[in-house]
Amino acid sequence: MPLSYILFGEIAMTSKKLTSKSITSSSIPKTLKILLINIVVFFFLLEIASRIFLSLRRDSSFVDPSSTSLFYYPEMKSTTVSPPSSSKWDILLLGASVLHPAWGSVEKELKILLSNSSKNVKIHNVAIQSHTTRDSLIKYRLLEGHVFDKVFVYHGINDLRMNNYPEDRFQQDYSHVHWYRTVNPLVRHRELSFLATPFMVEHAWFKLTRKDDDEQYEHRKYGGLIKTEQAFHSNLKAISNLAEKRGDALVLATYAYHVPPDYCKDAFYAKNLDYNAHRLPVEAWGHPKNIRVGLELHNKIIRRLASEEKITCVEIAEHIHGEAANFDDVCHLTSQGSRRFAQLLASHLAPTSSTTE
Repeated sequence: MPLSYILFGEIAMTSKKLTSKSITSSSIPKTLKILLINIVVFFFLLEIASRIFLSLRRDSSFVDPSSTSLFYYPEMKSTTVSPPSSSKWDILLLGASVLHPAWGSVEKELKILLSNSSKNVKIHNVAIQSHTTRDSLIKYRLLEGHVFDKVFVYHGINDLRMNNYPEDRFQQDYSHVHWYRTVNPLVRHRELSFLATPFMVEHAWFKLTRKDDDEQYEHRKYGGLIKTEQAFHSNLKAISNLAEKRGDALVLATYAYHVPPDYCKDAFYAKNLDYNAHRLPVEAWGHPKNIRVGLELHNKIIRRLASEEKITCVEIAEHIHGEAANFDDVCHLTSQGSRRFAQLLASHLAPTSSTTE
């Protein structure tokens, strides 16, 4: 073969390789653009799908997915619709059934006692039955941006139910219980007000990987070991830190309860105990002995935290006597008990010190 043919062939092959390399190099930016566009479109559609799901299944606003929190905590709706204002003296009540109108008249009695205050008092009561300090912490965090003149926290007995699980399952954020595995992400995803996808991804993963099997582990026999000491303190301390940061004046109170010396479940259902209405047996929370020990421990935590943080602490437990005149059951108050509760508390929530017992 002539040398010219060999040289021509080498030149042709080299030229072909260079041309191919040039085309590949120039196509990379175009490929990246297409890939990025596909990624953006995918996440856009995922965000739309997430908002649609929350709108249909969690009654949230398509525009504001953070309103999903009202599906889990509907008691906050009135406060979000009619938020605190400088023209009123706004009081936030954080707690459980003792403060709820369906279980007592504490809110009603407070309104009566504070009706003649120097300012127009508005009570924002987000207390609801069965809730714990964890729920109150979540709700208070979700109310970021709202400034209250007074924040009152009243908890004690519901946290003790969290102890009724084996020690190896107990979690300090109460996520060993299905409810808290569901609501804890509400405060982890601060971006939920403008981006629904991260919350929905965690929610979907949780549904796919975790079973709603709490009932097979919950048993009163595990409640003898009080595991909530650290969690109870941490939740109240976190509320205290938030209140200080926001400039809200925090008020705590020890937890009033009544377990008659002759208490037993049969006597409770026969309505032979020193209760008025006999509404719920102590066993709804745990064994009576464990509830006594747990409530005393929680009250010590409340007193210690109030002392350390210089927070007002109202001695409700010391001033409401354990008898049928005051108690419908271990913790729910009669009309007289609710009135006494409000009398002890009113001066600490009032705009001025003129409110008297």
